[in-house]
Amino acid sequence: MVSVVTVLRQIRRLVAGLLMCTPLFTTFALAKPPLPPNAHATWPSVGEAQISDDGRFATYAIVEGARPSKLMVVSTDARWKLELPAAASSRFACERVNDCGVLVFQKTDGGLGLVALGTQSVELLGSIDAYKLSENSGRWLAYLLKGPERELRIRDLSTRRELR
Repeated sequence: MVSVVTVLRQIRRLVAGLLMCTPLFTTFALAKPPLPPNAHATWPSVGEAQISDDGRFATYAIVEGARPSKLMVVSTDARWKLELPAAASSRFACERVNDCGVLVFQKTDGGLGLVALGTQSVELLGSIDAYKLSENSGRWLAYLLKGPERELRIRDLSTRRELR
């Protein structure tokens, strides 16, 4: 049977040990303040992502807050990268199954742009109401410009020639 004196000594040692650790714990707790519950709402996150049909390129959106803030376009072999600020969405235009050479992207302000993949070439086509890529090959791009005349334009993405 354990004596009362032994139990009291063990309790005294435990209390002394806890008191010695309190300054260390307090210092650590003060160094790292707790995060507020809504802190994660301001952290950047990855939004829409896609890989080209030929597997050579990928895009992903960086979202800060409620809207995409930039679109990253990268080669899957990590040799090329392009950042498109204020771009909201994108689609790869593949002329043939193993040849995706153009990325069509829409900016958050309603503008439309083209990127020649693997280069730093970015062409802005202006503000649009809508656009459509041909379904079978992605070679043709049709887009409707904003404005009073609402001009429809069709572009051959393989030659960059435009029909008006």
